Amino acid sequence: MIGEKEKKLIRGCCLYPNIVMTAIIVDLLIGFLWFFLVMLDDMVFNSTSLYIPGLVVYLGIVFIYLTAAVVLLVKVRSVGRTQTWIRLKTGAGLLSSKENGLEHLRQIHGVNSVGRVMQRFEDTQLEQAGEALQAAAAAQTVSLVSRTIGAVKRDAVRMAEIYQIKAPRVKKYVRLMILVPVFLLIAVFLPEYAASKSASDLERERAAAVVYEIRDALESECAIVIIDDPAEEYQTSGYHVMGQLNEREHPDHSYISLYVGNDGLIQEVNYVLSIDIQAKKEDNLERVQQNTEKLHRLLVNSKAEASDARLLEFPEPPEGFVEQFVDGSYYEGINIHDESANCSAAYLTDPEDVNNEHDSFRFYLEMGEGS
Repeated sequence: MIGEKEKKLIRGCCLYPNIVMTAIIVDLLIGFLWFFLVMLDDMVFNSTSLYIPGLVVYLGIVFIYLTAAVVLLVKVRSVGRTQTWIRLKTGAGLLSSKENGLEHLRQIHGVNSVGRVMQRFEDTQLEQAGEALQAAAAAQTVSLVSRTIGAVKRDAVRMAEIYQIKAPRVKKYVRLMILVPVFLLIAVFLPEYAASKSASDLERERAAAVVYEIRDALESECAIVIIDDPAEEYQTSGYHVMGQLNEREHPDHSYISLYVGNDGLIQEVNYVLSIDIQAKKEDNLERVQQNTEKLHRLLVNSKAEASDARLLEFPEPPEGFVEQFVDGSYYEGINIHDESANCSAAYLTDPEDVNNEHDSFRFYLEMGEGS
């Protein structure tokens, strides 16, 4: 007969190897679950920052499971070499072959040491051979550890049968070890999902109010108004609003383009003004001035606010831009970025052999970039 202490040891060795392997597998795979939950928070619930409590819980799970795996692995390996374990195996009639695990481990360490030495030589082939030896040593170490705890597990199960000891239900513990961290990590993210959704809904409402104000103002005089509707889709980059003065069939395609952020402020304003290369440059400049004044007035009438007051100012092209346009050819592009101006200006054109019907000639005024 064996005592209660020996029975407890046998029951533990029936269970510990499974716990070690489960802990290692959970540690390897729980990172994928954490990454998926973070991605879900970002892409579905529109979070703009990393959820720190979720990261802390994830790292805590990894640390606890890794510590448990190491402690139990050392315990299982040491049990297999104790006199108590050998006596129990002998009493159960489990005669084992000569143990050579320690010798095998010494050989592995020797291979690893040789690999490290070879890596110190300034020779590419020797370095590669050293890396290969170290990789082989690592693989052999994992294999040896797996065989060692596997042997202890098999012996413990056989002894439990022989000594008529009720072995623990391994599947129950394995199931708990898998489900507890999964549900814990998911539970930690649930409040974050609710908070992210609530915050994004408020941002969408705030942005939508401004987008609709600008849309209504532009529709009073623009033939075409196109918006990204915040009520339909949340966009972290902001919502585009475009107002074109004339219909698509009209040769003048001048329009204003802007972006409204989720804070309800205008983040970017651009004026795109068509140039007719069949007309005189003076006539083009006069028409550009009129279109710019009209588009700017519509923007101001919307009462929308901007993240930078310069975005709402009337665009004043950098010094020399108009002169270069007047003195140059319709087919010579211009691009001026002047710190003293409230906008950067460009004349976008195509080579002379391009088909004019594509309307590739225009002024492009980007607000706020020049100051």
